[in-house]
Amino acid sequence: MAKKDRLAWLLAALLPVSLATGWSSDTPGRSRSVKVRGAVMPIYDEAQRLLAVLRLESEFPDFQTRGFFRIGVLPMTVIEGARLEIVGTNGLARKFFAASTRLQKRFPGGAIELKRFSVRLPNNSEPFLVVTSAQPSIGGWNLRGGVSIRVAGSDKTFLKGSIGKAPDGSVVFTSTDPDRAGRETLIPAD
Repeated sequence: MAKKDRLAWLLAALLPVSLATGWSSDTPGRSRSVKVRGAVMPIYDEAQRLLAVLRLESEFPDFQTRGFFRIGVLPMTVIEGARLEIVGTNGLARKFFAASTRLQKRFPGGAIELKRFSVRLPNNSEPFLVVTSAQPSIGGWNLRGGVSIRVAGSDKTFLKGSIGKAPDGSVVFTSTDPDRAGRETLIPAD
């Protein structure tokens, strides 16, 4: 059998399977038309202590993208207008990372994107982090589309970066901008 014929046979065999198992609007629990608006989600640790509160304008299902292509078999949750408010004044760095981990576990598959995302610490009216798009990752957050951080009362702006845990346990921002590489401590170690 020629290589061209084998490829045509393979595509003909797999097409009905992919159509039958693909994402559709009637997939149980994940309707494309369902949106959550104006919700407040408390985030607890394993001992049921309140870590943070996530306030959101809207939540809806979408698909992951690779370049310009949306991949229909890779669902994700999009939260717009997300504001994470850390609760309590002690153990802020620990609470920040625990809230990130719990947030990932809350959504199936861990694929989540927070648009217009901000983080506030207790007793602060202004957020210390404002970003256009954030995606939790193992051990931190990937930030893109414009990042504004507040360090020691001054604002700094970057195109993209990441938040991670330093060896001493502090929360650090690392810029991945080609022009403005740098690292800032956002929350000191507990």
